Amino acid sequence: MRYRKNQSAGNRLELQMTPMIDVIFQLLIFFICTSTFQLPERLLAAPLQGLLGNQPTDATQSFELPPEIRDFDEIVVQIHYESEPWWEVYGNRLKTFSELETLLRTLAEDCSEAPLILDVDPNVPIENVLQSFSVARRGGFEKIQFAVQKPKEE
Repeated sequence: MRYRKNQSAGNRLELQMTPMIDVIFQLLIFFICTSTFQLPERLLAAPLQGLLGNQPTDATQSFELPPEIRDFDEIVVQIHYESEPWWEVYGNRLKTFSELETLLRTLAEDCSEAPLILDVDPNVPIENVLQSFSVARRGGFEKIQFAVQKPKEE
């Protein structure tokens, strides 16, 4: 009995690449369409330098700290807004960023290691909060915190 030669033995097995490439492109398109592109927070453009036009000058008043305030654990800056921002620090009402910066520089000379707490009213625009934060950092404070309201206990 004579066996036939297998004619397909001479042909090599080939992979069909076209369907595989199609699947890869479909996956690529799927992931591009379903992903959200969001910049990390530290890279968002913030026009803080343009907003802080009030730089302190020699003509701005200097603040003298009362003796009972010199030794404290924390400094609280209250930020209010009534058609324009104003600040309150130890009973001093400040109306401009330059006054705030002068006061914070004076405070930082004596106690830059003390935490600075920004107590912000809910109706203050975020740009004024960021300006106040930037003024505090430039003033020399390293520990800046934001005050939050405690939940009411029933």
